[in-house]
Amino acid sequence: MGFIKDWAHQSIAVSRFKTKEFFGLLFDCGTGKTRTAIKIAEEKEMPVLVIAPDNLLTVWEDAIKEHATKETDFFLYNSKKKNTKKYQEAFEQFLEASEW
Repeated sequence: MGFIKDWAHQSIAVSRFKTKEFFGLLFDCGTGKTRTAIKIAEEKEMPVLVIAPDNLLTVWEDAIKEHATKETDFFLYNSKKKNTKKYQEAFEQFLEASEW
């Protein structure tokens, strides 16, 4: 589906983080952190590690399906269940893909 027109703070974040190796988005709830992170990831063409509680990982999965326009690797890791096999594998794959 792609992106709807970005809000000003999203455009600023995308332009500022293009040259950063690591970054975090500290926006208020409902102001587009997920969409902004997807856009930054696509522009940087690098794998993305998302660490969030289980209920937010489903939000990420839906947002990636709806907004991602390029093949970008997203690794979703549950912050509350660090030892579950699914998320441990995602974390290990991210580390391998990002060459850490």
